[in-house]
Formats: sequence, structure tokens, C-alpha cells
Amino acid sequence: MHIIKSKTLRMRLFYSYSLLFILMWSVFAAFIYLYFYSQIKQQVIARQKQACFTVEKALLNKINISDSLAMNILYSNLVRNSFEKQIDLHNPESADYLNDGSLLYLNASECSDILSNIVGMSNDIAQVNLYDLSGNMIGYGLYNGMITGDFCESGWLAATRTLNGHKYISAPHQMNWIHAGNVRPDEQYVSLTRAYKNRSYELIGYVEVMQSCHDFFDYVDEILVSEPDISIYIFNSDNDCIYPYTPEGGAEGAAYETFLPSQNLTSQPRTFKTDIQKEAILLTTYSVPSENVTILLSQPESIIYDTLGGFNKFFSVLAAAFLALILLLSFVLSDKVTKPLLDLRSAIQKVDLPSLSIKGTAVSIEDKNNLEEISDVIKAFNTMYETLSRTVNELLFAKSEEINSKILAVQAQMNPHFLYNNLTNISIMAEENMNPQIIKTCQDITFMLRYIAVQNSSGVLLSQETDYTKRYLNCMKIRYEDDLDVRTSIPPSMLDIVVPKLILQPLVENSIKYGLPDSPPWTISIYGENTDSHWKITVCDNGKGFSRDTLNNLHNEMKKFDKTAQIPPLTLSGMGLLNIYIRIKLLYKEKAVFEIKNLPSGGASVTLGCSRRQTPDAETMNTKDGA
Repeated sequence: MHIIKSKTLRMRLFYSYSLLFILMWSVFAAFIYLYFYSQIKQQVIARQKQACFTVEKALLNKINISDSLAMNILYSNLVRNSFEKQIDLHNPESADYLNDGSLLYLNASECSDILSNIVGMSNDIAQVNLYDLSGNMIGYGLYNGMITGDFCESGWLAATRTLNGHKYISAPHQMNWIHAGNVRPDEQYVSLTRAYKNRSYELIGYVEVMQSCHDFFDYVDEILVSEPDISIYIFNSDNDCIYPYTPEGGAEGAAYETFLPSQNLTSQPRTFKTDIQKEAILLTTYSVPSENVTILLSQPESIIYDTLGGFNKFFSVLAAAFLALILLLSFVLSDKVTKPLLDLRSAIQKVDLPSLSIKGTAVSIEDKNNLEEISDVIKAFNTMYETLSRTVNELLFAKSEEINSKILAVQAQMNPHFLYNNLTNISIMAEENMNPQIIKTCQDITFMLRYIAVQNSSGVLLSQETDYTKRYLNCMKIRYEDDLDVRTSIPPSMLDIVVPKLILQPLVENSIKYGLPDSPPWTISIYGENTDSHWKITVCDNGKGFSRDTLNNLHNEMKKFDKTAQIPPLTLSGMGLLNIYIRIKLLYKEKAVFEIKNLPSGGASVTLGCSRRQTPDAETMNTKDGA
């Protein structure tokens, strides 16, 4: 049986140590994993931000090429004169209006030649166009010449009008209005447009500079080749996706067109996690306020876990090795702790009341364990055993004395003399046919016997004790009739106070037996006092008071009880008061109040109560001789 228990305890310790070490390793592993995850995530974010700056630099270079050419056209006097003349030739209300198509085409050809001189040999520009407010266009590039039509409602021209002269970057579009042989119908272009104003700063048309998307975004394409896991999206001021410019790429970017307005776009790259593409992605947004362009880079978050793949393999091998070490260490520790703990458990199981009693035999444990903590526990157990032995002996002794005091208290109250006197009174009343008085007396005696019979060591309410005392006085009144005058004055606030059982009636009985004078009238007063600091009950009579010997005996017995806590045999005259003192001390301890004295006007008084001090002081007990 011992071997089975030993194995069970060893296994429990083994499991406990293993779980503890595994938990520690798990916390450590989680910390390391999160640390590396955070580092790799920061690297991914840094790459995205660097890619943002690179895209911005290349994009600004392309925009500046188109914008510089547009500004040269806007500030060229030759272009201005030719373009304004072309507008007048189209305007029937102008003095230069000629309903002659040949002059219009001739002037448009001259204007186109001027544009060619401004464009020069630049290979980045695909087409330059001037539009008047009637929708007529003069172009140079893939198409040279004039086209009469209504282009003013084109998307990029309408948006340019609202910008009041600022440049506008259009979404990719085709040059499907040109039927020249050198124009591919599926080629995509990006237009930069500005409002054209005359010398009076009145809007008279628009200038458009077009670049092929292939040339405009060539450097962005190179970045995607070097960073294949990154997706790049570029949006204009209307949140139209201008890159990717292919139909498939535009469909991918369309998901972000409604997403961007809800974001707090800043002039610094901002990276956050989202699932707009139905998977966890890291998204970096960057606004270029000078160009009204937004750059957006996305990368699946799974790239972080893919990067951690090598680390995960190394970490798995390390975890397996550490687990084997944990199991070995747990087994060694559990085996080392098992033996002393089993000895300690066996010793504890042997501890019972007989072994702790005075005649019991102490339980010893051999302390051969080299674990300091367990050695300390064993030493503490031995010390605790000795302390418990002393304490249990003291408690057993106190309990025994407490039981004796209860028995003495009951015996001191209801004696044969009390029953004999009341039975005699009942007999006399029966001879005189005093049936109501007999019934009342029997009821009172029955109540008193029932009250005494109920064991209650924790005390009773003062209201119950006063009721019991009144029943006793009822019996005495039948015997002494009007010769006995009892005056009672107890505040209602005291009736809920807990007092020792049979503590008030014995004081009254003691006054009737020993305190009353030889001839009536006999007066007994019972009054209470209830303050914030204490409560007291006093019983006094008009008799001859206590003798000096009685007071000295009481005083000596009280001191002896305070010192030894042993209850003496209550056989001396007047020792019923000692019984009351002992019980009030047992209940209230250092807060007990007990005072015996002779009154100056004759008679004696006994006061008992309890102090309401917050911190216990020395015993409150006064024994005075009024002689």
C-alpha cells in the first residue's frame, strides 16, 4: 500500500513539474515567436514604405514631364495667339469669323506646328491637345491637325474645370477618337490637363498632355518585378484607379475606390491590417498632396508566416529537446521530494486528540532531506506539533472547567429549598381555595423549570432573563404579599443585550435570602444603565449589607480565578455571587464589569455589565466595603 501511494505521489509531482516547466516554456516560446513576428512585420512595413517613396519619386518625374510641357504651352505667346485666332474663326459673333473650312484647317496646322516645336524630341509624350469651350480640338503627336466635335464633356475635361486651373490626372483611357494608323486601339493613356485662360484670366479652353501608360508607369512595373509579393495601386483626386491600367488590374483596384474615402490619408505612409480582399493583408497608404495622387501598397499577411518558416523548423527541434529535458528534470525532482513528503503525510495522519494530549506520545520525523525548503517544513511541523499539544491541553482543561461552571450555575439557582417553599405555598393556597393563585404559581414554576432545562452556553437576551426573574418574583409576592416591594427600571434599549443565563434572578434571590431586614418593609431595586461606553445592571436592597469577611472571601476567590482560571467549589455562604462573576468573565473576558458594595444608607448593591471599549484594557472589577 505504501509503495502504491509513493508511486501515486511521485506521478502527481512528475505531472505537476512537467506542466509547470511546459507552461514556462510555452510562455517563453510565445514571447520569442511574437518578437520575431513583430520584427519581420516591421521589416515588411519598412519595405512597403520604401516602395511608396520609390513609386512617388518615379511618378512625380513622369507628372513633372507632362506638367512642364503643359505650362510651356500655357505661357507660349505663339500658342496663345494661334489658339485664340482659331477660337475666333469658330465664333460666328467674332469679327474674324469666316465660314471657310480651309482657313480653319490652315490655322490649326500652324498651331500644331507650334506645339511640335514646344514638344521637341521628347519620346515620353504621346499626344498634346488644345480644346476650346465649344469642343473643337487641335492636336500634335500621334494625330496632327484639328477635329471638330464636342470633347468638353469628356470625364477629364469636366473634372479639370472644377479644379480652377490646377492640374488633373485622368484615369487610363484609350485614344479611340483618333483613326490614325499609328494608334493602337487597345493602348492605354494617362492625360494631364490644365485650364487654358486668356490674358484677362478668362477660361477659353484646356490643354491636355497624354502619355502612354506603358511609359508613364514603366518604373512601377520594374518595382513589381523585384517585389512580386507586393501589389501597387495608384489613385487620382477622384479616387479613380489609374494603376494598374489593365482591365484586370482595374478590377482589383476598384475594391479600394470606395474604401479610400473612409480612410484618414496623410502625407506620411500609414500601414494597417485589413481584410478588404477577403484575406488578412498589410496595407500602406500614402497621399501626395501636391499632385492629388494616392499611392496604396498591399501585401498578404501570410508573407510574414512564410518568412518564419525556417525559424519554425528550428524552434520545433529546440522544443522537442527542451521537452525531453523537462521530463527528465521533472522525474528527478519528483523522486527527490516524494520520500520526505510521504513521511510528513504519515506523521500528520497520526496526529489526533490522544496523541496531542498530555499522556500522548510525540510523533517524530527523520529530517535527512537535503532540500532546504522541505527541511524547514518538517521543522515547522515539529514545532507546530509541540504548540498544538500545549494548546489542546489548555483548551481541554478550560472546556472541562466551563462545563463544571455551567453545572454549578444551574445547581445554584434552583434548589430544594426554593421548591419546598413554593410547594408549601401551593398547599396553603389549596386549603384556602385560592385556585387562580395556584394556577398562576404553577405556570410560573413550570416556565422557570423549562428555562433552566434548556442548555445555552452562548448567553440569552436580557429580555428573557428579566422575564424569568419576574416569574420568580411572582412566586415570592404570593409568599410575602405587600411586604415585598420590587422596583424595576431597565431601559428598553438594553433588552437585546446578550447576558449569561441565570445571572439576574440569583442576585434577586440572594437579596431576599440574605439581604432583607428582619421586619418589613422589604425593598429590592433593579435598574439598568446603557451608554456608549458601557451597560450595567444593578440589584440593591435595604438590608444590612455584606460583612467584611464575606467581601474578603469573594475578593480572594475572584483573584484566584483570574490567575488560575480554575472554578472553586461553591460551598461557602454567599459564593453564588462568585458563580455569577465567573460566568460573566467567561462571556465578556477583559470587558466584564462586576462591582459589589455596601450602600451608605444601608443595604448592599451588586452591579454587573460590560464595557464597550474598542481595545481591551485591564480587568474592570471593583469590590468595595461600605463599612
